[in-house]
Order: sequence, then C-alpha cells, then structure tokens
Amino acid sequence: MQQHLQQFQKSILQTDPLHWHKSQMTTEPNHQERFFDLSLELLCLIDFQGNLQKINPTWERILGYSPEELSQQNFLQFIHPDDKKLTRLALERLISGQPRLDLENRYCCQDGSYRWIAWTAVPDPDEELIYMVGRDMTDHKQVEIELHSRLQQQAAVSELSQKALEDRDLDAVMQTAVELVSETLSVDYSAILELLPNYQTLLLRSGVGWQAELVGQAMLSARPNCHAGYTLSQGKSIIVEDLPVETRFSGSPLLHNHRVVSGMSTIISGIPGSEGPFGVLSVYAREYHPFTQEDVSFLQTIANVLTNVMTRLQAQDQLNLMERAIASSNNGIIITDSTQPDNPIVYVNPAFEEITGYKREDVLGRNCRFLQGIYRDQNALDEIRQAIEQGTECHAIVQNVRKDGQLFWNELRISPVFNTQGHLTHFIGIQTDISDRKQAEEQLEHHAFYDHLTNLPNRALFAEYLQQAIEKTQRDSNYQFAVLFLDLDGFKKVNDSLGHLIGDLLLMAIARRLENCLRPSDLLARLGGDEFTIFLDKIHTLQDATKVAQRILSKLSNPFHLNGHEVFANSSIGITLSTIRYDQADDILRDADLAMYQAKTAGKGRYAVYNTLLHTQAVNRLKLETDLRGAIDRQQLQVYYQPIVELKTGQLTGFESLLRWYHPEWGFVSPAEFVPVAEETGLILPIGTWVLEQACQQLHLWNIQFPDRSPLTMNVNLSVKQFAQPDLIEQIDLILEATQIEGKFLKLEITESAIIDNSKVANLIFQQLKARQIRLCIDDFGTGYSSLSYLYRFPVHTLKIDRSFLNNLDSKASSHYREIIKAVIDLGHNLGMDIVAEGIEKIEQHKLLQQFGCEYGQGYFYSKPMPAQAIANLLAQPLAHGLV
Repeated sequence: MQQHLQQFQKSILQTDPLHWHKSQMTTEPNHQERFFDLSLELLCLIDFQGNLQKINPTWERILGYSPEELSQQNFLQFIHPDDKKLTRLALERLISGQPRLDLENRYCCQDGSYRWIAWTAVPDPDEELIYMVGRDMTDHKQVEIELHSRLQQQAAVSELSQKALEDRDLDAVMQTAVELVSETLSVDYSAILELLPNYQTLLLRSGVGWQAELVGQAMLSARPNCHAGYTLSQGKSIIVEDLPVETRFSGSPLLHNHRVVSGMSTIISGIPGSEGPFGVLSVYAREYHPFTQEDVSFLQTIANVLTNVMTRLQAQDQLNLMERAIASSNNGIIITDSTQPDNPIVYVNPAFEEITGYKREDVLGRNCRFLQGIYRDQNALDEIRQAIEQGTECHAIVQNVRKDGQLFWNELRISPVFNTQGHLTHFIGIQTDISDRKQAEEQLEHHAFYDHLTNLPNRALFAEYLQQAIEKTQRDSNYQFAVLFLDLDGFKKVNDSLGHLIGDLLLMAIARRLENCLRPSDLLARLGGDEFTIFLDKIHTLQDATKVAQRILSKLSNPFHLNGHEVFANSSIGITLSTIRYDQADDILRDADLAMYQAKTAGKGRYAVYNTLLHTQAVNRLKLETDLRGAIDRQQLQVYYQPIVELKTGQLTGFESLLRWYHPEWGFVSPAEFVPVAEETGLILPIGTWVLEQACQQLHLWNIQFPDRSPLTMNVNLSVKQFAQPDLIEQIDLILEATQIEGKFLKLEITESAIIDNSKVANLIFQQLKARQIRLCIDDFGTGYSSLSYLYRFPVHTLKIDRSFLNNLDSKASSHYREIIKAVIDLGHNLGMDIVAEGIEKIEQHKLLQQFGCEYGQGYFYSKPMPAQAIANLLAQPLAHGLV
C-alpha cells in the first residue's frame, strides 16, 4: 500500500501543480499517509475492475462514506444512472492506454443525494490501478443550472415577443406561448384558459400535453374551488405543490384525470377597456415539481407578453400609425401637444397605464407634472424643463409616483416632433420603469451592509459606524458611548432540536425585542450566527449601559412562541466603554467579546463589564492552551486513581482514573480550568486517548502484581468529543490489545449530554461496546438533560449519583434529596443496573446509601484520588483491611 501511496502522491503532483508547491515532502511512508489523509480533494485508488481499494477521509466529509462502507465496493455503482455509461467508457479508454482522464459525473452520497464531482484519473498499468482525484463541483454546477434556467426563460420571452411582432394570428402566438412555457419549465402540461363573457366558465383555448380533442373544446369552472378559478379569485399567481393533498381547492376533473401533482398559474390581464382579465396561464406536472419565484416571474412575464399582444392587435385595428409607434415597446409612451398651453397629454400607451396605474382617461389633457407628486425638487427636472423650453432632446432619470401613491424610478427619454415647416408640434416621452434595476442596485448595497435574515446592520456597517464614533470621541472629550456584545445562550440546542427554521425565527424575534430596548439614536447589529452588538450613543455613566443590559436580559427571559413551540432564550452580554480611548473599532469589539465570555463563564444569562483584567485573563488562557499542547510530551500530565468501594463489604473493587496536570510554574492546575480548554481546542482527543491507555496499562500491572485482588475494574471518562470520534471503537480495540486487558474489566463513563448530542450514532457505539463486554456508566446522572428514554434504548450498566445530591443531604431540603437518591437507586435496579455514589465524605452518607441498596461508592470517606504508587501501597495491604 505504501508503494501505491507513493504513486498516488506522484500522480497528484503531476496532475495539480499547486500541490507541488505545497508538498516539498519526504518520501517516508508516514508522510505519504498524512498527505493522503489531509488532502481536501477526494482521493481514491481503484483497480481495473472498478473496485475501490482505498479512499481518504475527505470522502466521509463530502459524500458521507467511511472507508469501511466503501471497502471493495465498485466505483461505478455510485454513479448517477445517466452518467454511468459515459464514465465506464472513459475508464475503459484509460485502461486501454490513455495517459490521463478528466471527466465530470454525479456521485451518490451516503444520504441518497448526488453531488457533481470533477475527476482527474491517471492509470498505473503495472499495478492495474487507477489513481483518482475528485473535486466537489456541486455549487458551481448549481449556479450553471440556475443561470441556464434564466437564459432559457429570457430566450423564451424573447422568442415569444419576436413571434408576436411577426404574427398577427393570436391563436398561433398563444400556441407558441404554451409550447415555450412547457419546454422552458420542463412540465407535462400547459394551458391558456380564456375566461368567457359569463365569468363562470373557462375555455381551454391553447395547450400542450392534453388530449388533442380537449384543446378548444374543454370547459372548466371559473369558481374558486379549482386551481384556475382560485387564481382569478385571489388576483395573483398560485403555486400547487401537491394537488392530491391541496386544501385551498379541490382541483378540476381535467387535472385529476391527467394525474396532475404540481402546478402553477398566473392571470392574463385583459386588454384596455375590458371589464376583467382575459384568463389564466397555467402549467402542470404529473410528478412533484418545485416551482421557484423566478418561475412565477417568468410565467407572469409570458402572461404580460400575451396581454400586450392582444392590446397591440386591438390598437392596430383602431389606429395603424399608433400601432407602429408602440408595437415593439413595453415602455410607457406619452405624446404631448406643444402647440397648446401647458403641453397637455394627448396620448398614452397601455404600458404607461401599467407602469403608472393611471388609465388613459385619467391623464388626457393634463400636464405630465402630476407624475412628480410632491417630489418636485429633483435635479433631473431642471434638465427636462430646459429641454421642453428649448425644444431639444433630453434623457433623465426621475422618481415618479404611481396612481396608488407608490414611488417608481422612471428612465425618461424626451424627443421633440417638428412638422414639415420645422415648427415644434409635439413631444414624445418614452418611459422605462427601472425600479427593479434600482432595487437590485440598492439590494446589492443593502446586502453589503445588512444581515439578510434580521435586516439589521452587519459587522461591516457596525464597524464603520463605530469607527466614526471613535473619531468623534477624539474631537469631543465630553462625548461617550458604550458597546454591548451579546451571545445567545443555548442557541445551538434550539437549532439541533427544533430545526434551523425555528432557529431563524428565534433570531428574528430576538432582533425585534432588542430593538424595543433601545433608543432611536442607538444601533443594533447582527455580527453573524447568534451574536449581536449594540452601540449606545451619548451615555454619561456606566450605569446607563448596565441598565440597558438589565432591560435586555429581562425582555429575553420571557418565552418566544414560534410555530407552535415555546422557546426560551437568554444572552450573555459583554460591555465596554469608550472611556478607555480606543483607536480602532476592532479593539472595542475584541474587548466587548472578552467581557461577554466572562459573563458566559460566570453562569450565562448575565452581563459583565470589560476591564484590563479580562485582557490579562485572555492572555493567561492563551498561555494555558499553549502549555497544555505540550503537557503530554513534557510528561506534565498524570493519571490519579480514586478507589471504588463495595458498600456492603467495604472492599475495594476498582478505580476511576482522573486526569491531573502539574505545571512547572503554577503547580497543580485544576481540571476545571484546563479540561474546558482541552474540550474547546480539541486537545481532549489525544489527551483522552492517552488517559485511556495509561489507565489500562496500570490496571494490567496491578492485576499482575496483586493477583489476590484481581479482578479489578477501571473506570475511564469519555468526553463528548471523544464519544463522537468515528474511530473510537478502533482506538479502544488497539489499547485493549496492547495492554492485554479484557473488555469486561473496563468501564467507560459518559454524561447524559454526550448521549443526547450523539443520539444518531450512540446506539451503534453502545452495541459495539457491549459486544466487547465493555460496561457503560452514566456519569453525573440527573444533572443533565434528565431524559430517561435513553436508559431503555441503550445498554447502560451503571448509574453514578452525582456528588451534588449527597452534598445537599445536610441542607434544609435534605428530605427531598433523600427521596431523589432513593428514586435513582430504585430506577437503576428496576432496569437491571448497579449504582455508584460519588462524593461520599461521611459515615452517615455511607450508611444511608447502604440502607437504600446502593452497591458501590467513592469519595474522600474512603480515599482521595492518588497516584499509581500510592494505590499500589494500598493494594499491598491485607484483604481483611477494607476501606470502611
């Protein structure tokens, strides 16, 4: 295999020059394995029969397959059926002597979905192997598909518009429309349903996919109980995702007879002067077909084109000259009479009516200035007035007002018309509604500075605003402000348990509550994820900022009601003041962030004010993390062992391994300080493996040294991250084999949260542990999620009662804690589990637990955690000397 990896490395470096610059590496096998494992691309070896011989971990990250799942599986069996033949032929060419192959195909993921992969393959005829490098091109392909769809739709609109210009036959234009719609949207049926004069019936005027005798003959009800009728009643486009379960309407027999599942319809407006719409343009599919907003816009555009065609044909019948002027334009056209006082309007086209909302009869005889509304101070208006006075052409962009009061952007071109004597007689104005273009420009700017979910300012805008405030403090020594940094507590649990939709709704609801806590002069922003920042303007004292923080915590303490769920959320808040005299916005955000973490560390749901001590603590934490990284190599980590005692006999039965760190400068560092850092940085993984190995080695040694004490058991704690490792069982097997320990003497302690956080894979892991006779202990039972269902689902052997329950036996509520302890013991016994009580420090606790039937205990009453040598001295004592 090492030879294969060498060849694989060589093939990749020849294939991708970028890897050559990144990989001036040795040919030692371990470096080749590291190169193979750390590559961000999909790497694999397949034989000439297509069987997968080796894959790298990137397959699991991108496609979801572990190496075990694909071992000896055929590469081609995961290819999309439409791509399989082409891929097979390509590989055959490679086997036949082609030196290199580049191809793209869709590869099946573990969850059943497909991703586009661009492969580069190089053969090794001697070994009959093919070395392949794959890059995930799914996002790029999706962009191509979306772009292709838009181009198809634009081409269809263009083709229909051209057809409408060339052909005066309305039925032919309609047939072209339904054919283009069917082809562009990839649907089974399309239809133009004309609303007949009685307004109760729709005629299938044109269509694609229907039985031939139905087109031009079939009648449908225009009542709201069918799709088309419902569209007319609502006055807007309507999408049907699944007709058989649709509740808004039942659907017409025509649709049910053709087994329609999904559909979309939009209204075809009537020609000017008509009393209602012309009808409905609809598309349908026999299988589930998700329609997008772009599809709706496309269908409406086609409908608009049809309306324009009918309008134009009518206008051509009435006035041929006017038809020539407006035949090819969707823009608004105005003609004014410059020979009359005040340049009155003498003609407007339908597009003008559509753009402005004014009917022809509303505007004839009026000057165009009514479109300006109250917005008469625009600079472009001076250019227009000057052009009218001088009789010249003008191009201007102005804001006009529709009849309903809505503003729109109007790109206006004005041209003078002279008669044969050269006298000015008319002005022609051509309107183009560029509101969408302007909106797109504004949206681009908005997206650059605003969060798309909450519509709050984003980090970039907040930092810019903050920098301006800093500069203001430098000019005005009396000006002060504060920054609040908020991080939601427990937001990940909401996302994991209720889904991202509820998580998004929660973020939006929190944004609105936060806004209600602030003044108009303050600024709220979302930095990303579940982090918010607040700029408090013109504060006078620290209390001004803390009052706002208190108000926020109070408001957030009330539950949120989201889609039928009652959700609780709170926040940790960090506060920093401008009195520290910052120069950069990033420095303020850094310090506010530090204060926020201080609040979260102190217990969440509270605020903390930044001081220089926090910066010192942050530096110390960084040093702690740095030193912890080298603690194993420097032999600073030690494993201590605390005896576990059988309460009935007082005899020692096993130990719990506990990690200790002796720092050369600080002495013993509390696990409460360094274990969270190890968890956060991922160092817990190598440290946890080391502890498991040390504990098993020590147990094996004691079993040899003290055979009369055998068999002893060893409890080892597993962190959440360790439990989530895909190769956890493999690591345990290697350690048990190396230390010659049987699985039945090893007990793994995990918390309730580790099970809940990894519920999808927990059962498989537990079954594998059970097969190895490794026992499973639930540590700190009752202090986590307190969900009992997993006790029935998983093979748990032992429950460990947390020391907090024993500590409260001396409190006023001791009777309640007695009942809790007894209930946990009874629960465990009823489920066939044994019980271990932690933190026993008094003889009274020992007797009470024994009275309740608790089998085992540990704590300072018996022995504190001790290094291995001290435990050996303890084991050397006669068996008759129990620990009680």
